[in-house]
Amino acid sequence: MDAQPNFGCVLLMLSKKEDLEMHIRVSASIIFKNYIKRNWAINEDEQIVNKINEQDRLAIKSSIIDLMLSSPEQIQRQLSDAISIISKEDFPDKWPNLLSGMVEQLKSGDFHIINGVLRTAHSVSYTHL
Repeated sequence: MDAQPNFGCVLLMLSKKEDLEMHIRVSASIIFKNYIKRNWAINEDEQIVNKINEQDRLAIKSSIIDLMLSSPEQIQRQLSDAISIISKEDFPDKWPNLLSGMVEQLKSGDFHIINGVLRTAHSVSYTHL
């Protein structure tokens, strides 16, 4: 099922949907994080097929930071972990605007957003050590 196009995008949409019960939204964010963990990496040396198509990869990267920062903390933690996993593979070459996008959010002055940016920046920098 998770091999279907738009699977990750649908999970992100469910995580964002405020009219759903919180446990459904949190579950969707956990499933999303695990989906990213299992499928994002491409090992070209071993000829592993790209399990997530390029259009979905771009859609995920273009929306995940804003979604993570506007989400409740339980969802924010899951999406922050997913960003770290993606950044390990894609940053900086395939995701050059990751840090600049997060830094821009620091200007908001909103503690929840700043906390999310700092948590994510820490996990991104830790994966690149």
